[in-house]
Amino acid sequence: MLRPALELAALVAGAQQPDPAPVFAPPLGIPLTLRIERIQRTDAATFRFSAERRIVFTRTADGFRAEMTLERSNSDAVGPGARFDAAMAALRDVPMHVALDRDGAIVSIDDLDAHWTRFVAALAGPVDGVAAPPAIIAQLGTLPAEQRRAMLASALETAILAELAGKGVQAEHSIPMRPRPPYTSARPVTARYAVTAADDALVATTSAAFPVESPQGEAEMTIDDRTEIDPQTGLIRTSRETRSVTLTSGQRETTITSLDLSY
Repeated sequence: MLRPALELAALVAGAQQPDPAPVFAPPLGIPLTLRIERIQRTDAATFRFSAERRIVFTRTADGFRAEMTLERSNSDAVGPGARFDAAMAALRDVPMHVALDRDGAIVSIDDLDAHWTRFVAALAGPVDGVAAPPAIIAQLGTLPAEQRRAMLASALETAILAELAGKGVQAEHSIPMRPRPPYTSARPVTARYAVTAADDALVATTSAAFPVESPQGEAEMTIDDRTEIDPQTGLIRTSRETRSVTLTSGQRETTITSLDLSY
């Protein structure tokens, strides 16, 4: 009786389909413009950040190469946000060459140490007359190369959605989420997620509402995101995320982040 059971298990295992291969076929040698805008609204003020990057893909023996250059950036943020934006602005007009594998995953950044040194030096400098805490700067100096790459190439990574393009349409289902710092949640958080086909694009939508702990106390967070993907290239077309946090006192903060990738 054991052998038939094993044979049935083998048949079931054989019938399981592997995950679809990622789709990554960026246009080669054509300058693309990635625009990012972030608007943060509180009861007292509104802060804006915008950045524009030029991206050119070329093919290599092992995959692809992306030359990414921050051409414009503007921010009126205050506090930690202002410091980070100022550090990113220090990389303006400095081409960054990023190696990608055939599926669009980031492999390495040329002259990573030089880019990172410039970034950390700007981060450590005075912002609104206040220098960064030395302990934080020291910690950044010891970050592994993988984390440095992730931070410096985060905009490019956001624009490449090869795995989603490969999977195609997905029925609505739950996915795990993790609140971004400084917010935390004592219990597991999930969101409703789906991918639909619309004309010549894939559209991924995410929505969630859950309680969080904030520096100011208990709060409720809501997230609504709509991302349009080119299924032929595996690149993002547009994205808009609205993330709101409402404290029990009624105070509310809303952050709207928009991305647009165009020729």
